[in-house]
Amino acid sequence: MSSLQKVKRILDYGTENRESFMARVATMYGTLHPDYIDIERAYNAAKEAFRDVVRDEGNRYFEHLRAATLIAMDFLRIRDPHIIKAILLHDILEDRDDWTPQRLVTEFGYQTAFLVESVTKPKRTGEMTKAELNAIYKRKLAVSGRDALIVKLPDNLHNTMTLSARPKEKIQPKINETRGIYIPFAEQHIILIHELEEAADEAQAYYNGLTA
Repeated sequence: MSSLQKVKRILDYGTENRESFMARVATMYGTLHPDYIDIERAYNAAKEAFRDVVRDEGNRYFEHLRAATLIAMDFLRIRDPHIIKAILLHDILEDRDDWTPQRLVTEFGYQTAFLVESVTKPKRTGEMTKAELNAIYKRKLAVSGRDALIVKLPDNLHNTMTLSARPKEKIQPKINETRGIYIPFAEQHIILIHELEEAADEAQAYYNGLTA
């Protein structure tokens, strides 16, 4: 079984819900531990923030946030509560105007807010091209540290694994982004290298089949 197949098994529970997720957290901390309580609050905040949002494949957007977190917790064996909270909340600054870095600091602490802000793409302004934006984002990730990449790479892996649900014209740019931005970081920090490469290859084969 390939490492990507192992990731897919982790995400193929079928009955994943809040109770099963928090049961995993309870194996790391007691249910009255402050970190358990904070992770539960982050779970609830992320679910509420994206309650009415649906991804291209038809699933609730929150399923992506939970899937990325499960990759970190179950596959990478991440136990740092700040990283777990940040993965659950990783899109909240980029997609929700009612969440600001200061609000994250107030509700979840500086370290979690720092990680979320570190993986948040800058706003595209003026005549900036997508390539220029990606270059700025790549430089930002490069100075954000390993923990920020432990937040970002499971997110990108799940996005790459689900590219077949995206509109055809968006698939190749996303594959190129994975290969050009994220796999080099994975190689540098030894995080999800083979899984990202295999997911990108699968997405490429799928796209080539569409365009053959």
